[in-house]
Order: sequence, then C-alpha cells, then structure tokens
Amino acid sequence: MTRKERLEDLAEMGITGAAADVVLKAEALSRHFARVQMAVDSAFRWVGMKALDETHRMALAWAACILDSSGARGICGSGINGSTQRFPAFSNCGSGRKYANDGPAWDAAIAQAASEISTGKDIHLSADYGGLVVVVDGVNYPFPNEKDEFYTEFVGALAMRVIMVKTDINRDALNGFPVEGGEATHWSYIYNRIKTVDEK
Repeated sequence: MTRKERLEDLAEMGITGAAADVVLKAEALSRHFARVQMAVDSAFRWVGMKALDETHRMALAWAACILDSSGARGICGSGINGSTQRFPAFSNCGSGRKYANDGPAWDAAIAQAASEISTGKDIHLSADYGGLVVVVDGVNYPFPNEKDEFYTEFVGALAMRVIMVKTDINRDALNGFPVEGGEATHWSYIYNRIKTVDEK
C-alpha cells in the first residue's frame, strides 16, 4: 500500500492532517522493526548447518549481512545477467533485489540486523590463505568456501575493495566496512581463486 492510499484510508476513518502523519510514522517504525527481525531470521536460516558452534553461527549470520552491502550488484557491480539480487540469505526479504523500490528500506534493516546479531562482540572480517574469516573476540571463524556464483560474486567484490585500499587506488573503498587484517596477498589469493572458479 502506498502512502497516498494509506492517507486515503485514514481520511475515510476521519484521521487527517498532523494526526495522520503521526499514524504513518508509527506504522513506518513498526514495519522497520519487522524487516529487521526478518533479516535476522533470514541470516540465521541461511547459516543452517554451516557453523561449528553457536559463536560461529552468529559470526556467519553477521557476515551475511555485511556481504550484502559489498557492492556486488546493480550500480556497484556487474551483477549476474544484470541482476541486482541480494546476498542469498536475503532473497526472501521484500523483492530480494537491492535496487528495487524497497531496496533502501531493506538496506537499513539488514544493516541494523548486523548490529543486533553482533551485540557485545568485537567482530570484523579478515582473510588468510584458507579464505574469508570472521574474527570474533580475537578468534578466527572460517567463512564457507561455497562454489556458488552468488557467493563468489559477493566475496570477490569485498576482496577487490580491500585490494583497492591496500594498493592506494581508493583508500575510501572500505569506509563503513568492518574489515581488519589480512595481507594483500591473502585478499589477492581469495579474489584470484574465485575468478578461477568463475571461469571454469
């Protein structure tokens, strides 16, 4: 339902003007919290049996939220067949596309979901020769190396962001991204391995 349609509904109930604005704002906040909860649930559902323990499970759910904003789709990347689909964990969130009309609302919800999932933890992404890792309170948890075109595109986009920073091509490429550690050679290894898989 559009804002205009909702205003018309409220007007039929006799609620107009500033009173209607208050109702719309309250409903928007309620919808946001519902989207956040759906994003949290979707992230953990995607993790499934990939995790070794509960901390690993939390780490992977958090990482899924972060990877969704890695710039692999739409105007920030080539996309698969021009697609702007989200990271697989969030395919059921709204339209499931980053640059659809509901994209910004879900971007905000997934970002907040990441914060809620990682509450109280010192957490960031890093890399080694085993691949992408999630570091939680100083302990490394491996990110699954799935041979999946969606997975490789998102992790590859993140790896290239890190490489742009480490080569001083774009020092701002990681602004807002919780990435610490990992030598340039590790990120290059991840990116090259992904490209090798893509080309097979």
